[in-house]
Amino acid sequence: MKFIEGFFVGAGIGVPVFVVLAGVLAYAKVKHDEDQARAGWDLVRVLVVSKDLRPGDILDSQSLAIRSVPTRLATASVLRPESAKHVFTHTVAVPLKAGDPLLTTALPPTDECDKQLRERSAPSRTDASVEAIRERLSGAQTP
Repeated sequence: MKFIEGFFVGAGIGVPVFVVLAGVLAYAKVKHDEDQARAGWDLVRVLVVSKDLRPGDILDSQSLAIRSVPTRLATASVLRPESAKHVFTHTVAVPLKAGDPLLTTALPPTDECDKQLRERSAPSRTDASVEAIRERLSGAQTP
């Protein structure tokens, strides 16, 4: 009789504790998966074209707008609002539709655009040969 009473007391305490722990673990797993799914989808402000433009059209405050897009879609070539003052009075090199993000490739190359690009992205380093890579990794050549 004592065994059966002890079994019921243990089950009465153990089962609810197990259910609570299982619920907490399931919630943590769902939250973790949700965070991973949302990673990279935070919004960032970019310059977009507010009206259709043809090659040769001049950019001004009426032809540009600021929109928020996911970080994953805002590549290094997408211009940010801080760059707006550098693109005014430039001509468009390619046709653009209203709502398209303004890319550096849509503008003809200029010294100011090149300077902005260099400041935003470090140039990638290419080594000509395996020996050059080994030399750099061994410390013989400093970056």
